[in-house]
Amino acid sequence: MCHTLIAAGVLLLAAGVARGQEAPAPDSGACRVFLKTGYVVEGQLISSSDQGLTLRIRGHEFRYRADQIDHLEAGKLTSGIEKPKASALGAPRAAVKTLKPPAIDPVVRERVDRILGQMQSVSVVEREVLARDLARRSGIGAYLASQLEHLKDDVLPYVGRVLWDLQEADAAPYLLAALDSDRPAVVTQALLLSGRLDNSLSAMNIRRFLGDRRPRVRAAAIEALRAVGDDRSLPDIAQWMTADESYVRAAAINATFDLARKSGRMDLAGEALREAMDRATGPALEDLIEAAGHFGGAGVVGSVVRHLRRGDPALRAKAAAALGFLQDPASLEAINQRLTIEDSVPVLIQLVRATGAFKSSQSVEPLIFLLRSPEPDLVKESVRMLKQLTQQDFGSSYSDWIAWWDQAKPR
Repeated sequence: MCHTLIAAGVLLLAAGVARGQEAPAPDSGACRVFLKTGYVVEGQLISSSDQGLTLRIRGHEFRYRADQIDHLEAGKLTSGIEKPKASALGAPRAAVKTLKPPAIDPVVRERVDRILGQMQSVSVVEREVLARDLARRSGIGAYLASQLEHLKDDVLPYVGRVLWDLQEADAAPYLLAALDSDRPAVVTQALLLSGRLDNSLSAMNIRRFLGDRRPRVRAAAIEALRAVGDDRSLPDIAQWMTADESYVRAAAINATFDLARKSGRMDLAGEALREAMDRATGPALEDLIEAAGHFGGAGVVGSVVRHLRRGDPALRAKAAAALGFLQDPASLEAINQRLTIEDSVPVLIQLVRATGAFKSSQSVEPLIFLLRSPEPDLVKESVRMLKQLTQQDFGSSYSDWIAWWDQAKPR
């Protein structure tokens, strides 16, 4: 098992000194490594030869192979990594084609190829068995990653899970190459796997897919950036909370609040959610209102309250449920008021449940009036909440409850 996480992020750009090229001496200090992919990695040069070199980056030592680097340059350290030039980004496939399959024992390779071939045509259950077999074979991560482009779409998730379990850092450069595939399924798997790599290096490669025209790829990029904890991507991710595709919305909402919580930027997430609710419609708005109830955030209560007055009963029900989760005292008056005028039973049931979060006597009278409803489920829920708020039990009798309340209510 190779050194993972931090090491993997650097090895994602793994390369070495080209044979025959003059390498800086070990004592030359800062070294910039220009990769054939267009990226630049820099660190303190520890040692070098015609087979490769070793750099110290952020306190860790990493070995770079001699087959994928363009040239070296000694100089002052800056950011640790630079983006490719526009020309490199504009023609990514050229860099991919230079990446040769990794060296692997012929016997092991034959066995792996046989398993991969079987996975292409067997049942789901058999694929699971074969994937478990692969996951027990250490040292094959790089080779598996180099084969992603050759696998069927429905096989890729199984091999992706094997790579996830193996966590072998030398697979990283092949995952980077897979990001430039023309197949969305390959790019998606490469993005998700890149999410286990060092945040400062892998995030740069992942961010460029946030604007991808393919929804599945965008969703995978969001999940990967969430996994690496890249809070710098938070504003860009938040923009997708109103995406047309439900899975992109869900990924964006969860990633926005997860990153915000970990980085202490919940105010930013709350503001982004409020703005998203103000411009969203339909299913996207329903999802955002539900998210408001789970995550809260600055200014969202007012936006949720406004949706109690919207024409769509499904939206009003979502808003009522969210206000119950938020438990903001400022919303109680709106909830009680809506109890007296709402005509949708599902919405009323959510409003009744929301009153339980506040434990306020202000809700008792509106709940008692609901006992006159012909809807048994609404009456049952109202009785349950009245018992909870008052510690009294008059069953479902409106007359008994109102007689008691006339005597007990605050004057």
